[in-house]
Parts: sequence; C-alpha cells; structure tokens
Amino acid sequence: MASPALAADWPQYHRNSARTGVGPASPALSSPSVAWTAHLDGDVYASPLIVAGHVLAATENNTVYSLDLFSGSVVWKIHLGDPVDASSLPCGNIGPVTGITGTPAVDLATGRLYVVAFLRTKHHMLYTLSLVDGSVIAQQDVDPPGSNPAVHQERGALALGANFVYVPFGGLYGDCGAYHGYVQAVPLAGGAVLSYKVPTAREAGIWSPQGATIAPDGSVYVVSGNGDSRSAFDYSNAVIQLSPDVQSVRSYFAPSNWASLNAATQTWAQSAPPSSHRSVSSWPSASRGWHICLRRAASAVLAGRWQAGRCARDRGVGPPGPGPPSTCRAPTVSTHCR
Repeated sequence: MASPALAADWPQYHRNSARTGVGPASPALSSPSVAWTAHLDGDVYASPLIVAGHVLAATENNTVYSLDLFSGSVVWKIHLGDPVDASSLPCGNIGPVTGITGTPAVDLATGRLYVVAFLRTKHHMLYTLSLVDGSVIAQQDVDPPGSNPAVHQERGALALGANFVYVPFGGLYGDCGAYHGYVQAVPLAGGAVLSYKVPTAREAGIWSPQGATIAPDGSVYVVSGNGDSRSAFDYSNAVIQLSPDVQSVRSYFAPSNWASLNAATQTWAQSAPPSSHRSVSSWPSASRGWHICLRRAASAVLAGRWQAGRCARDRGVGPPGPGPPSTCRAPTVSTHCR
C-alpha cells in the first residue's frame, strides 16, 4: 500500500498511556502492498512509534532509528551501547543478543523519547533522547535496588503519566534466578527512582508487552504473572492498582484459583488492562480463556470465564466491598460491565 498520510501521532504503545489502541481513522485496505523496507541492525521486539512524520524503531542491538514515514530513509540513528550476549544469561529466548526489548515512549510536549537499553555490563539504562537528532539528553540506571539484572528483563512498554516514566520488569523466559515483578517510577524532571516490588518470594513478573496502563486519575495498573506462593496471597497472578508514585496499592484482583495457577506455573493474565473514560476496562487472558471486567471506582471486581457455552463468574481475591455486575460473552467478544 502507499505510505500513509500523516493523520495522527502514535507516541506510545497502543498510542497512549491508557493503551486505547484507537486512532482517529483507519485507511481502507483493498490491495495492500509494501510501501518501503528499512534494514536495521538487529531484531525489533519493541513496537515502532510514529511522531511528526517519523517512524521510531529500536533494535535488540541497542540502536534507535528515526525513519521518514513516507520513504523509510534514515533521518538519524544512535547506538546506545553494546547489548548483552544472550549466551551469557542463565536462560531467555531472545538472541543472539538482547538489548532494547520494551517499547519506548515519547513525550510530545518536550520532544523527548524515553528508552531502556540492556547493556553488555548487564545493567538496564534509561536514556532520554532528543527527537530532533537522537542525541542523549540524560541517562539513568533503572535496575531495581537489590535485584540481579542478569535475571530481569525489561519486556513491557514504557508509559508516561503523573510526571513519571514507568518502567516494568519481569524475568527471562525459563523463569531462572531470583527475579521479581517491579515497576520503576522515574521522575521526568530527574531525581531518585521510586520502586514497587510484587511482595512474593520469587517470580510474579510484570512482563506483558503493554507494560503499565495509566488511568485518568494517575493510577498505575499492572498485571503480575505466576508467583512462588501456594498459600498466602502474594499479589501474583493479579491485577494491581498502584498510586502514581507506586508506593501504595490502591486495589487489586486475583482469580480464586490463583494458588493452583502458581503451582502449575501458569500465568492467568497475559495482557495489561486498557483504560477508558467510562472507568471500565476489560481484557483477555490467553492462557486461561478468561475475560475480566473491572470498574476503577469500585473496590472489588468480578471476572467472567467463557466455559462450556456459559459464563462462569468468579469474585476472586480482592478488597472487601460490592463488585460491579458483569456479563460474559464468547471469547471473541469483549466482556462488558454495566
């Protein structure tokens, strides 16, 4: 197909921190064909972004490119440092090198791009780049305190909100080492990094590609994977609502069988929740066939699962209080709250 007309920017994963994934319009596709091809220096796991007529792409070789939206020609590129040799890690499924994996985020107001690179010294570095020429404005180590960077991966997309850039962490494919789920809140103006750690003995990575979802009130929503506990609830296999500074948990939800999912090393939720102005969110779990629906203003949540032609409901684990009614439909149709 022909190169697209410049209709709207797409500066973050699924366009914005709310992860709505909706643009102002979609072009009609009749006989699509390749408009252009750009050869980059490594694999691309991060979603490309579109800002002001430029396609921003990042590679596992730790290189960020700005490409002309209409021709694919390189406007600028910057190599941020040697990536990690995948064979030096205890496990993982990205190779032969691993560098930039999580989708960057662009602050349109300041013309800055935020991106995390995994460097050969086995540290995760947050870079702030100028959109004009790719020059480095600032850089800051964002490895969580006390963590082993060699067993943590920054797979989730970065998100902007409440004057922070949010950086999620999980483990490597294979669940090796003493990793945890983290969210790092880095002040846009500089300063100390604030950290949230899922309170489990091990695992519960925050690794979904969407990373964190930011609600209009600044709340930070994340989804954790399976954890180590088989008895006391440890916020694994859960949806967690954090304060903007990620220092407190405002609410949470986990299915009632979270412990058995942990025991089977199964992750209940594999994608982060999109936010909406109606204060209603829904998203599927690929591993369990669940569609859940939550209302941000409520203190408890209902979940629906399509099973054997009917909708089974599960109040799960969460703060006490009345949950909103929910309905469940076939997996191809989103769950709805009323």
